[in-house]
Amino acid sequence: MSSDLKPLLSRPYLLMSTALLFLSSWICSAQSPRTISASSYLERGNEWQRKGELDRAIADFNIALTFDPDFAGAHLSRGLAYQSKGNFEGAIADFDKAIQIEPRLAEAYFNRGNANHMKGNWQAALADFNKAVEIKPRFAAAYSSRAFTHLETRNLGAALADYDRALHLNRRQAEAYVGRGTIKHLQGHLKEALLDLDKAIKVNPQSAEAYGARASARQTEGDLDGAIADYSRAIAIRPGLAEPHSARGSAFRELGKLREAIDDYDKALQINPRFAEAYNNRGYAWFVSGKLDSAISDFDKAIEIDPSFTLAYCNRGLTEMIQGRQAEAEQDFSKVLRLAPGKKAWLDARINEVRSRIPPSSSHEQGGQEN
Repeated sequence: MSSDLKPLLSRPYLLMSTALLFLSSWICSAQSPRTISASSYLERGNEWQRKGELDRAIADFNIALTFDPDFAGAHLSRGLAYQSKGNFEGAIADFDKAIQIEPRLAEAYFNRGNANHMKGNWQAALADFNKAVEIKPRFAAAYSSRAFTHLETRNLGAALADYDRALHLNRRQAEAYVGRGTIKHLQGHLKEALLDLDKAIKVNPQSAEAYGARASARQTEGDLDGAIADYSRAIAIRPGLAEPHSARGSAFRELGKLREAIDDYDKALQINPRFAEAYNNRGYAWFVSGKLDSAISDFDKAIEIDPSFTLAYCNRGLTEMIQGRQAEAEQDFSKVLRLAPGKKAWLDARINEVRSRIPPSSSHEQGGQEN
C-alpha cells in the first residue's frame, strides 16, 4: 500500500427504514385523539424526512411532541433528523429520551451508537450496539455498525466477526461487504478483499464508498488504471467527497502524472480545506517534482492541522535534508520517533533512500529555488 494512502472506509448509516417500520406500529396502536394527532404529525414528519426536508420534518416532530411529550417514536425520528443535520448532541438527547420511555427499544440504542461513533466516542458506541443486539439478536445493521467501530479502533478480529454475522443475517448489506473487504485489504488478502468489494458494488451500484474501497485495493495490487477508474466512479456518484480526489491523486502520482495528481489534491482541498492528508500528499507530489519550497509549505500545513501526523514530519524532514537544512531535518526525524518509536527502521530506510540521491556536493542550491 502506498505510504500516503489508506483504504477508504464506509460510514455508519442511519437505519431509516427500520426506524420508520417501528414507528408505524406506534401509529397503528394510537387510540386517544391526542395520540392520533401526535401520530399524524409524526407520519407527515417521516415523509418530509424521507424526502430530505429535514427542517420541515423537525417542525412536525416538535408538534407531535407537544401533543405527546412521551412519544418515543417522535423522539427517535427527531433524533434521526438531528443526526442527519450533524447535530449529534441533539440526536443523542432525543435517543436518550426514547430509551427512557421505552428501555427495550433496540433502534434507539442502534442510532445512539451511530451518533456516538460519529463523535468518536468509541466505547459509548460499542456499549449501545451491544445493547441493541442483546435486545434484538438478529439486528444485522447493528452488527455492521459495531464492526465499523471495531475497525476504527483497529480491533480487526472483532470487526471481521461482526461483519460475518451481519452478512449471515442479511446478504444485501453493501456497507458490510465494504467493511469486510477493507479488513481483508488491511490484512493483505487482496483477492478476498476484491471479491467482497465486487459484491458490494453488485448490491449497491451507487455506493461511492464501495468504489473507493475497491480502488484502494486495486491501487495496492498495482492496478493503477483500474484504481483511477474506480476513484472516478466514486467521484461521479458523490462529487462532494474530498477523499476520492486525494486518493486518485496518489494513483496519478504513482503513474508519474504529477500535474493530474496535483489537480486532484487541489480539488480535495477545495472541498475540505482542513484535509491534512491531502496537504501531505500534494506536498509529496511537489517533492517528487523538485519544487521543494512548495512541498515544505504543504507539509507545514498538514502538521498545523494534525500535529501528530508522523508521515508529514518525515516528508518535511526529507525535504529539509535535500535542501541542506540538516538541523531542521533532524528535529523532524526526532519528532517522528517521539510519535512512533517503533518506526525507526522505516525512518532509517527512508532517510537512506533519499540520501543516496543527493550529490556529494552541497544540494542546497538544487532544490531551494523554484521556477
